[in-house]
Amino acid sequence: MPNNFMKNENQNLIAALQYADLGWSVIPIGKDKKALIKWEVYQRTRATKKEIEAWFTRYPDANVGIVTGAISGIVVIDIDTPEKIDYPLPLTVASQTASGGRHIFCKHPGREVKNRVRIVPNVDIRADGGYVVVPPSLLSSGNQYVWNIPPGEMELAELPHWAFGEEEKDADWKATIAKPVMEGSRNEVSAQMAGKMLGYLPEDTWELVWLGMQRWNQNNKPPLPDAELKNVFNSIANRELKQRAEKSEPKTSRGIDAVPLSQLLVTEYKNTKWLVERLIPHEAVTIISGAPRSYKTFITLDIALKIAGGEKLFDEFQTRQSPVLIIDEENHPRILKDRAKLLLQNNELPIFIASKKDFLLTKESVGKVIEFAKSKNIELVIFDSLICIHDSDENVASEMREVMKHFKEVTNHGIAVIVIHHHRKKGADRSNASQDMRGSSDILAQVDCHLAVDRRGNDASVTIQQNKLREGQEMEPFVVRLHSDGEKGYFKYGGQSKGRTNKKEELKTSIQLALEDTGTPLIKSEIWKLVEKTGIKTGHSTFKTAIEEMIKDSQLFTKKGGKNSVFCSLVPFSADDG
Repeated sequence: MPNNFMKNENQNLIAALQYADLGWSVIPIGKDKKALIKWEVYQRTRATKKEIEAWFTRYPDANVGIVTGAISGIVVIDIDTPEKIDYPLPLTVASQTASGGRHIFCKHPGREVKNRVRIVPNVDIRADGGYVVVPPSLLSSGNQYVWNIPPGEMELAELPHWAFGEEEKDADWKATIAKPVMEGSRNEVSAQMAGKMLGYLPEDTWELVWLGMQRWNQNNKPPLPDAELKNVFNSIANRELKQRAEKSEPKTSRGIDAVPLSQLLVTEYKNTKWLVERLIPHEAVTIISGAPRSYKTFITLDIALKIAGGEKLFDEFQTRQSPVLIIDEENHPRILKDRAKLLLQNNELPIFIASKKDFLLTKESVGKVIEFAKSKNIELVIFDSLICIHDSDENVASEMREVMKHFKEVTNHGIAVIVIHHHRKKGADRSNASQDMRGSSDILAQVDCHLAVDRRGNDASVTIQQNKLREGQEMEPFVVRLHSDGEKGYFKYGGQSKGRTNKKEELKTSIQLALEDTGTPLIKSEIWKLVEKTGIKTGHSTFKTAIEEMIKDSQLFTKKGGKNSVFCSLVPFSADDG
């Protein structure tokens, strides 16, 4: 069932009749998402086509609602956020709501399923006695419901175990873990098991829980790899620890501390201080991002060397001399040694390096960093790389906000922070490279400065783009080039970048963002519609070529659906998706 219904005043009626053909119980809904009729009777009987036509004649602007539960054979997982949730979602019929959330349509289990509010954070369950609004409904806000995976393109999946109410979960819990779990449900059941036991048991008994899960896993057909089971266990354990910490913190209410505008205008503030003039602010968080082999770590090391020596960076930008601490959990000390020997002109620089020491961002570890920095008069700490020093989900804004708070704490003590981060995919080319960064957009929101590093192929030239500078106007992109004779080398400023545009690469980026925004695999026609909405001027043949190249380069993965449709995903499909 496509999103682009016929463009006339009866498009909702046409959709409603199509849904009725699927066996769904249809009701008319107002722009405020409230039923326009007494709809309770349609929890037990489905309206006839004549009734549906009469409703949409009487209410020509009506939206379309579907009564959930046994009458329609569906249960809907109603997610009110576009962000990833902590619970597995099946590959099934799905829509994007007018508010930007998601509706995940699952098969009704054949026994009563109650409506639930906040069964887990940001998630409600619409089942027996409920209804949902469906595409192509348009609210008074101007926002519309659209299908990500339309009905007819895929069979409805089973409702995940976690989506049942506590009574249902408790009823079949013992039966579930007593028998072998087959491929396709192992991750879900193991997460459920860990959550149930860790939620009730004291932390000092968790090692026994892990041993019990390993033993239970051996009966599964086939068992999960031990490393994969450990990842599930650690993820649930970290979430449980975080929830316990939040519950133990006293809740305080702060008053509003506001000053008049007249007072603000006469207040004197310090001018911006720079570690690197116009490029890296002092007492601030700067993130340097790039694709693999883009020289981002190499360039960051050169920044550290020049600041430690008080020399011009790239022979162009003045620096503020300061000792530097580098915490590197990505590169072996040998690699750092080889790179430093290439760039070093002075072996006695005040640079301190902690490489591969199993550093993890915590309140305690950050306190130790601050203590060490103050003892050595260090004004810059470099972390390489972001993904290696925390165990949060980088795609969840709330979790990354907590991670970024650790860096802010360092800057509160007069110490600048540089964090190295990875790009999602190599080869994206667009005017705002900040969108290339992996993870939640909240990462960019929390930093004071962002530098994106772009290197093409094996070229020694690198383009640096300052995409964000909280303290002022961003610089124009510029080029630096690595000059090396094999034994010694240096980066030198090469002037402003002339820039370039590549329509196909821009299109690939748009495809990638469309899949990331929906958070679920899409068929090619749905991706094309979302790409068209971005305003990119390109033909469908270029779109098909871009898709084919992304598949060839392992940037996209495919799986056949119904009616000759092909689903595309940014991550490989597993056997559990079958």
